[in-house]
Amino acid sequence: MEYLANSLNLPRWSVGSGPCCLCRCTGGPDRPWYDFRPTAAWIASCWTPSAWLAWADRSKNLLFTLPGVTALSVGLDYMHCKYLGLDQYQFGSILYLLCHFVLGDTPESNLKLCWNFIQLYYKRHKVEVRYRYLNKLTMFTRKNKTPKLKGKAAEIKYFGQVLLALWTRFMKSTIAIHKQIQLMLKMNVRMEALIIEHKHSVKFPAAAAMEFKECAFAMSMLQQSCAEHFSDNEDCPPLFATTSKNHMVQHIAILAEFINPRLLWCFTGEDMMRKTQKLIGSCCKGLKAPDASVKAVRHYRLGLHILLSEMD
Repeated sequence: MEYLANSLNLPRWSVGSGPCCLCRCTGGPDRPWYDFRPTAAWIASCWTPSAWLAWADRSKNLLFTLPGVTALSVGLDYMHCKYLGLDQYQFGSILYLLCHFVLGDTPESNLKLCWNFIQLYYKRHKVEVRYRYLNKLTMFTRKNKTPKLKGKAAEIKYFGQVLLALWTRFMKSTIAIHKQIQLMLKMNVRMEALIIEHKHSVKFPAAAAMEFKECAFAMSMLQQSCAEHFSDNEDCPPLFATTSKNHMVQHIAILAEFINPRLLWCFTGEDMMRKTQKLIGSCCKGLKAPDASVKAVRHYRLGLHILLSEMD
């Protein structure tokens, strides 16, 4: 996302005035990015290639002078927009509610209860990627700021189903906002189920794409509604913050009928970074930075040659 803003000169996601490169949403009342309804005005302002090329204020990056290349060639990253975006605020706020309001003991004791439940769920359901520990309030609380769950993208990716089970176990079914939070989590978990069901598809089938889109819009609407519900509560920090990344996830959902979000997420890039870290680390001893870089590239080239030779 830094690359899109700094190198391609596309709108910065953190700028409220107009954070999106795929539509002409604004931070004002005319086409607000924070309107998560299926009838939101910004939907009609989504760029077409011809409209973007005719826009005088479009990015002048040289890549966009190539035939057929426009802002619509950009794929938004599901990993950073959802797992390292809206999920962090959504999950952190739910954990905060459980530890400070829903459960009856001290926040520390309540977190211990939650962690015991989570560990048991991990074991019973053989969850693929797990938190090693979630036994400190600082994992999701921040001083005078909206709660935000820390963790790696994969840990957060597999945490929705766990948190849904945890919330369902301890929520008060007679309280409307509790049922609303449960529904929000169900929408979130269903999105992840669709991602897994169609992991080998280039694009989602029509029915799955429609369901994925409906879940994405409903989830952000519910998150926004939860934020409004708790906004007047002076006993807690702002909860369920929505950011422009919610808006980005809606775009990803709209485009799911054309391109599977899995084909655009950055997990493979993160895996590659870990491999190159090990490679470069092994080439640094006794060498200056330029020489270490040359050695690392040479070793990578040789390793790639061996790998491709084995494939042949």
